[in-house]
Amino acid sequence: MHRIALVCSKPNDPETAILQLSEEEHDQLHKDALSYVNDHNIFCMKVRSVDMPAHPNKKPVGKKGASPGWLVHIVHYPSCMCVGACMPAHES
Repeated sequence: MHRIALVCSKPNDPETAILQLSEEEHDQLHKDALSYVNDHNIFCMKVRSVDMPAHPNKKPVGKKGASPGWLVHIVHYPSCMCVGACMPAHES
């Protein structure tokens, strides 16, 4: 897991994190998103819930046939709830 960015402003504003995940890490995130976010200390504080979209059935395929992985955007609201979205990463 590579955290590309973590943006925090005022104490009562949402935090946002952008992650770059391998295929295996992406699968782990979708298996138990709450544990993944808290165990990997994505945010400064533990969260109470994580709402992620359904796991996509199709894996991204890069130029050489290998998966380039996933970009994941997660927003952590002051209520300790998180909402996330996943998109295939692009090879450079």
